[in-house]
Amino acid sequence: MKLKLLLLITFLAPVSVFAQNDDWDWSDFDLDLGWNHKNPYMSLSYGMSDNSYFGLQGKLAKTGFIEGKLGYSHTTTNLWGPGFEKEAGLFFGRYAYNLGTTTDGNEIQTTAWKFGMEGSSGIAWTAGDVKIIPYHSRGWQWAYITTETQNTTAQAKEIMDQFNESVRFGNRFEGGLKFRVKESLEIGAGYQRSIIFPKHMFWYWAGSSIIEEIGQGLIDGFISHVTKASPGAAPVVYFLLKNALSYGAYELRKDKMNWPFETAPPFFSDSYKVTLTYIF
Repeated sequence: MKLKLLLLITFLAPVSVFAQNDDWDWSDFDLDLGWNHKNPYMSLSYGMSDNSYFGLQGKLAKTGFIEGKLGYSHTTTNLWGPGFEKEAGLFFGRYAYNLGTTTDGNEIQTTAWKFGMEGSSGIAWTAGDVKIIPYHSRGWQWAYITTETQNTTAQAKEIMDQFNESVRFGNRFEGGLKFRVKESLEIGAGYQRSIIFPKHMFWYWAGSSIIEEIGQGLIDGFISHVTKASPGAAPVVYFLLKNALSYGAYELRKDKMNWPFETAPPFFSDSYKVTLTYIF
């Protein structure tokens, strides 16, 4: 009970602080899914994932994936400098060890259906009809995973059985570069980190997420000053700081899914992807 009360206070404190900040804009939150007065888009992604589980006796096979997304995009305005290019949407994808990849048969083979919601933001450089957008995105996901563990150790089977034929919750983040032409066609390449939890422990997850969210909020405040002082540098500074913080947070979660709390490791994936998007 004391732990739950502490986490609740921790959650409410930054909300109170942000509410007193005239520069704070809730529409800057990456998972903003308010879809009024925004342009609809659809996208298709293809990529490869390196999968791992901390301490696993055995190796997880790589997986290829195809993922579709439907959502809305818009550009925010900023009196002091460049605005943000924002996208938010729902995604659905198929991940499999035999989808464009090969395995020697000794690896643990996995397949998954994933769905969830994700939001991205970035500051663009503009050259005529072309926008170059270094971006950062974060999302929540649910995955239905099946595993093949016949040729594995008892320890590996016990671990993977936590995920097998079950729907599990997780988080992910992505950083990359998009090229948008005439506000309609967009081509992007990105690096994504994804974690799937063997079980969802809400209060520990909330505490871990709040710690990262506070850091991201501080970066947002810093970026608002960078856009005023040096608009040309804002896109790369935003990209580097936001993604560096998320990368570090996920690195700490490799062996503790809800770092800094003592919790089990997650199913961990590092992915590289290319994406084609059409904006209506």
